Amino acid sequence: MKYYLPLYYTYISRLKRFPMLISWIMIAVIPLWFFALNSSEAPPLSVSVTFIIALLTFYYAYEIGYLENDIKTTTKEKTPTFRLTDAETNLLRTNINSIVRNRYLILLSLLISLYYLADEMLPNAHVFPYITGVTVTILVFAVHNNLRNKINIVTFFALSSLKYTVPVIPFMNSGAFLESTVLLILAFPLIRTIEHISRKRYGIIRNEYILKNRHLFRVIYYLTITALFLSFGWIENIGETPDTDSRIYYIYVYFLLYRTTVIAINLGLPKLNHRSDR
Repeated sequence: MKYYLPLYYTYISRLKRFPMLISWIMIAVIPLWFFALNSSEAPPLSVSVTFIIALLTFYYAYEIGYLENDIKTTTKEKTPTFRLTDAETNLLRTNINSIVRNRYLILLSLLISLYYLADEMLPNAHVFPYITGVTVTILVFAVHNNLRNKINIVTFFALSSLKYTVPVIPFMNSGAFLESTVLLILAFPLIRTIEHISRKRYGIIRNEYILKNRHLFRVIYYLTITALFLSFGWIENIGETPDTDSRIYYIYVYFLLYRTTVIAINLGLPKLNHRSDR
């Protein structure tokens, strides 16, 4: 059944449009892959294969939360967000329990496979901390789906952070585990949460500037962090940080360039559309 395929549900419910798929790859895949390659001393091919399996396995667990959110939680909300067609919703609503149960069984087999794969390709991989991270993600998502108040801000931040750290736990340097986690959270989950709590429904920040100028806000955010890192010499002194490869700081430069490119494209689109109307 197609709902058992890794990333299928993520695609049909969150990445239906091609630009959204490209954005997901640029934000959620490439930076983490870069981090994994620069945090492990194993051959790049071994790291890449293990990373793909770790990423797919994590999202396989994460999609269980997506499913329960879209099928069960939406029935309790006053203004739910429907991401599926009526036919898909009815089919999943009828079979949700069996689908979730079977996905847990498949997830267990994926975790076991990852354990043996990492043992062969990455002998020093942190597989058990990764499995713990996957388990924590499932539990946090369950809490997130059963609460609909300002506590969701905390669970949203936790889920964003887990999504951006757990897939690369196997590759983290033991001596820089905390530092790597903080750097990854700064790279995306923090700014994503700031944007999220700016929505009117929370009534906390109510920052219309962020909502209306989110692309510019993102450029300012990454420009500020990159400038701070440069001022401390963390980017310039590559390889001099004792417990971690300082090339991971280039993730911020990558995001700065990516967000700047997005603004440039958005500014250019009206001109292109105007020309096409002639």
